[in-house]
Amino acid sequence: MKIKDLLTKIGITEEAEQSKAIEHIESYVKSQTKDTETNMQQRINALTKEKHELKATISDLTAKVEVAEAQQIDLTKQITELSDYKSKYESFQRERTKTLRAKQEQILKRLDIPETDKLFERAKKVKDKLIIKDKLEDYTADEIKKNVEIFDIYVDAGFFEAVTDQDTELPPTGDKGTKTKCKGGIVSRTLKK
Repeated sequence: MKIKDLLTKIGITEEAEQSKAIEHIESYVKSQTKDTETNMQQRINALTKEKHELKATISDLTAKVEVAEAQQIDLTKQITELSDYKSKYESFQRERTKTLRAKQEQILKRLDIPETDKLFERAKKVKDKLIIKDKLEDYTADEIKKNVEIFDIYVDAGFFEAVTDQDTELPPTGDKGTKTKCKGGIVSRTLKK
């Protein structure tokens, strides 16, 4: 249906009035089209800008993902290295504790002196300073370390060396490669050959 037919239907039959109405309709359609065109162009520009911003954001995020993946690889290496160090440290601690337990056992044997022995009183004084438990397994590594340190102080100070009138060989002091001899009241340590 044409515009003229519509105008005739609604009662505008004169040519001049129809021309005027058609001009108004055309100008209205043009203005609406121009507004729509402008709005569409603005929307296209906004969407294009958004598209470029999204591309930039995607680029940034991609770069960050690559950095994060590199960091993850580095951290995984570090975790592996730390796990190795941890297992080595734990192994070292087990060996150290084993060594300390053996030394604690030697100390306890050394301090187990009969009451008739001249060193009994000295051994008793040292025992009073140490942490003494029923079983060797009951000691913590720190308790053993403390006991060994205390005992070594007494040994280094010569606390277990006895003064006698005759040559006597005393029990080993725990120092590797030495013997303690007492000759006529003078105590000396010599290297074993």
